[in-house]
Amino acid sequence: APAAADGDRLGRWRLGKSPKPWAYGTRWDGADGGSGSSASLRLFDRRLCASPERLLAALRAAAPAKHPGVAAPFEMFVDGTNAVLAYPSSAAKPLAKWFEQGRGVPPAQAVRFLKRLAPALDAAHRAGRAHGGLSPDCILVAGDGTIVLEDFGIGAALAALGLPPAGSPAYAAPELETGSAGPAADLYSLGILLYELVTGRHPFEGTNLPAMKREKRYTPFSRAAPGCPPALDALLAGLLE
Repeated sequence: APAAADGDRLGRWRLGKSPKPWAYGTRWDGADGGSGSSASLRLFDRRLCASPERLLAALRAAAPAKHPGVAAPFEMFVDGTNAVLAYPSSAAKPLAKWFEQGRGVPPAQAVRFLKRLAPALDAAHRAGRAHGGLSPDCILVAGDGTIVLEDFGIGAALAALGLPPAGSPAYAAPELETGSAGPAADLYSLGILLYELVTGRHPFEGTNLPAMKREKRYTPFSRAAPGCPPALDALLAGLLE
């Protein structure tokens, strides 16, 4: 059951709409009547909040270096037994909405997507930070093609606390099964996102997802999307290594 309801308050924020699913709990629209400002509030599932203060400390430690391609929460706080993140409100749509259409994009368009997303990951990795939960739900795409990455460091923070990764298993690297969230895991997730962008399908479709990942049982681009440049096959193999 949700830990809050319409009209409840979290800190200075009044919850205005019913919650939406979030990889780590629930997402709410919040309004501060005093200032007229609004926010996207992320409320962690209670199963991850045995110690909300400890969770927020781990999140602060996992925060990436500032980068225009990364949306960082402007407020983190504990409200009772809840750990809450407040993000700026955004009209951009998650990449997951694109994937729901079930069709791929031309390889050149997928490469443009990579060129917009990769610098934000690269900057964080150079600073020793990892996202730890890269998926279509945390990548926002604006109408002008601008890409912003959300939820940075949450997967890494949960791993540091010995908590199970709550993100999207379909996009998680095999090593996340043992709780290791590093830059290499982000690159693996990026490879899966690239495949789905180009083909409109997930590379690992079957009943035993962990085994298919470990054994790399997927159809190469050259067969799944005829006409793809051979370089994309090599790039994907490197990302999924």
